[in-house]
Amino acid sequence: MANESSGVRKLFQILISLAIQRCRLSGILCRLTISLKCFRELETPCVRISISDTGVGSCLDEFRTMDFGAHLVQWDKWDGLLFITTTSINEKDIHHYRLNLQEAVSSKVRLKRLPSTSKHFGTFSGTEVYFSTDEDNIDELVTWVVHFVQKMLVLKVQDILVDLSIQNIDNQSSRHEHFLLKTEDPFSASGPLFASSVESMTSGLEDYILKHRGSEEIACSVRGEDMKVGMGHASRLRTARNAGQVFDVAIVIVPATTVPCCSRASSQTTEVLYYQNFSPTSISKFALSSLEGIKWQAYGLKLKEIVVDGDGQAVLQWEDLPLAHIDIAIHSFFMNCPSPEDHLNGTVLPTSQETTDMKLLRKAVKTALDDLKNKYTELFLSSHSRKIQKHAPDLSRSIASLIASSNDQEFQAECASLLGLNSKDSDTKMLQICIQEKLMKIISMNDLKKGKGAGAADLAPNLFECEPLDLHPRKAHENYKYE
Repeated sequence: MANESSGVRKLFQILISLAIQRCRLSGILCRLTISLKCFRELETPCVRISISDTGVGSCLDEFRTMDFGAHLVQWDKWDGLLFITTTSINEKDIHHYRLNLQEAVSSKVRLKRLPSTSKHFGTFSGTEVYFSTDEDNIDELVTWVVHFVQKMLVLKVQDILVDLSIQNIDNQSSRHEHFLLKTEDPFSASGPLFASSVESMTSGLEDYILKHRGSEEIACSVRGEDMKVGMGHASRLRTARNAGQVFDVAIVIVPATTVPCCSRASSQTTEVLYYQNFSPTSISKFALSSLEGIKWQAYGLKLKEIVVDGDGQAVLQWEDLPLAHIDIAIHSFFMNCPSPEDHLNGTVLPTSQETTDMKLLRKAVKTALDDLKNKYTELFLSSHSRKIQKHAPDLSRSIASLIASSNDQEFQAECASLLGLNSKDSDTKMLQICIQEKLMKIISMNDLKKGKGAGAADLAPNLFECEPLDLHPRKAHENYKYE
């Protein structure tokens, strides 16, 4: 059930998303500043939240048509008032408004214009929106905002710098300011130059994992060299009905063998970081359907269920996850930035397009998983191949014993040579190890070929990879004696 906390968080997400769209519409480097002023020692503790950007000025329709929904918030905790300051690049005045979200959308008193102020110098544009909310647990809200901003930085958007400041104001009016840590400095948070959006997001996800799995788990901290990444991308060309939908997916895994053993080393859950139009948001229904439709077992993963937490974030719950960690980030956005009011009204994602979007997102997720499987096949074998692998030690032991028990030294030498061994050093143990390695490789190669077309697996690799052999099978059979 929604409460006053979730209502404030939802409003915060909407305002951040609108600010990001205004920045994108400007087409130039912009700054997005988030400020929290915490009044803890008042009779009723409260927080003043300000979100400002240097993008294009607001068209106000994004606020006039905002349908927040009374069921999302308890009005005794928040008065429903937003205060808006905005100006466009060519305007001579800075405009001020008060928006009362308790009023109906059609009400004329909903958005009230306040006296404007003149620009005394310079040419600039931007928007600031702020509101105040009573909070019984200020620390909980602050923690959520900090985590939200950390997730924003995962995208490493090249042309938007993000600032966060938190001020605690007591009765003596003294202030204790807290800014983003140096590692989260907005000037150092941008992605690699000329990197694609999915590459920047992957880099940001790696940084996010290092921060959240480093300091907290000292004995089992994740190192950069431990992480394996897979990237996926899918898009559709712009048509009259959309602006060029893009889906980026980044998956980062940490093999269990690279993390020292401790009770917190392995996680059976995965929080999906979901973004829409460069802003963290609640996961959409079509995205949930896409994740549910993935054949995870083909990658050796057993999905138990998908749950959605109170903030609308999807959490994947695994059964017997063979990895220490698996992290997923999904970003859905448009090549050509839609207007903020379109984004607010949801017209950028028509219901009729959900089926197509679901297929595209599923394709992007599968591409990321295939990328991982192609690079780290042994970590993503299908459940069927894992079962076959369990028999490899016994099979290799049997084959090695058969070779070693032969009385035909020429046959033994040829087998050793084909296995890349010196006949003098090819004892039963060495033969078994070499054969087992080749069997494992063959199983992995066949697992990769599955699902790549009817003719992909027609030619299975041989245990002995070489030119066509003439081993004189009749002679070998005649001279092969078993002990």
